[in-house]
Amino acid sequence: MNNVYRQQKGAALLIFILFFLLGSTALTLALGRTVYSDLLSFRLLFDSKQSYLAADSGLEDMAHRFIVPLEVDTTEIVVIGGATATTTSSYDSTDDKYNLLAVGVVNNAYRSNTTSLFVGSGASFNFGVQTGNGGFHMANNSFLIGNVFSNGAITGAGSAEIQGDVIAGGPSGSIDGVEATGSAWADTIGDSHIHVDAYYNTESSANVVGGTRYTPSANQATSTLPIPDEKVELIKQDILDNGTVIASTSAECSSGTYTIDFDTTIGFLKIECNVILKKTGPSTTITLDGPIWVEGDLEFTGSGLTIEIDAAIGARTVPIIADNESNRLTSSKIKVTNSIDFLGSGSPKSYILLLSQNESAENGGTEAAVDLNNSANGDILIYAGHGLVEIGNSIALKEVTAYQVDLANGANVTYESGLVNLLFTSGPGGGFSFGTWGETY
Repeated sequence: MNNVYRQQKGAALLIFILFFLLGSTALTLALGRTVYSDLLSFRLLFDSKQSYLAADSGLEDMAHRFIVPLEVDTTEIVVIGGATATTTSSYDSTDDKYNLLAVGVVNNAYRSNTTSLFVGSGASFNFGVQTGNGGFHMANNSFLIGNVFSNGAITGAGSAEIQGDVIAGGPSGSIDGVEATGSAWADTIGDSHIHVDAYYNTESSANVVGGTRYTPSANQATSTLPIPDEKVELIKQDILDNGTVIASTSAECSSGTYTIDFDTTIGFLKIECNVILKKTGPSTTITLDGPIWVEGDLEFTGSGLTIEIDAAIGARTVPIIADNESNRLTSSKIKVTNSIDFLGSGSPKSYILLLSQNESAENGGTEAAVDLNNSANGDILIYAGHGLVEIGNSIALKEVTAYQVDLANGANVTYESGLVNLLFTSGPGGGFSFGTWGETY
């Protein structure tokens, strides 16, 4: 009987040991599988990050080679930390840009980055209105959607409104009679309604401030305008190097003024006399396929006149320059009248830039470098780095930069964010601007 009991007891222990071994084995396998899975995930994550960093490095390497410039092949290979990045470039002739794609790989983990390099020169317009020492002056019911920066005084009358921030730089910067939906910075602020915060040293008269008053406050530094004369000269030289000249002695300029009143396509053209672009008949369309330099005054006139950029230009801005180098006080002016439509190429980053080199305002004169009135609308930017821009009734613009800007009753400027990093159709060769930079997969 005792032997039977001992045998049963031994069998039970053996069964327990077997189940224990089976359970332990199953648990070990389960834990091992989890640990292996975690290690595999960690390894994949590590390899993925290595691939991403390699792709980013490859992209930077090729972009650097384009910009410096160094010798660059269509395909470049970079090896970093065991990961290999293969970067390729392709040229897009429509938008005149290089598309760069970098693919990084290590242990079959792939990541890729891409960017675009636009060829040529341009400018960045960071404000709806930017002015030099001449300041920015708004008449009753004038309106601006965007920020304002001025090295001089910013003044408003009646119901003038700025939907954005207002900055008057330097120790003499002042803001007076302005309603701004954002914040304001100036040495002196008076008779203004600032919806957010106000930064100033002197309050010349009572203000309404919706946010916090910061006074005294350090003055904002003055700023240079985005298109220096050197860049204007480069555009003009590019026209001479690659375009056509209509001389002052030619038949077109025989009367001192060349009138274009017919449908045509023009570009990379210098005209050595005054120019009138004019509507005849029901309508006239003048298409731009490159920059224009008028060595005199330039006028746009006639309701039904359309100035447009050729669709092949793509995401670029075409400058039209008025610059009579021998007379920048009473010449080199631009005038727009009677409902002119300005159209880009169809790309959201394509605009027509009217640029005057008239210097009357900067020298204390009263001549307007650019005079806009009677419904000039569309994809139009105005620039007069040394002159006065007068904007009349029912004018709708994307951006204005000048030594001095005056907005008349009913004028409005609506800034578009795409104006940052614009590219021109001409300028110094070899320059590049970046497009978007990001991961594709």
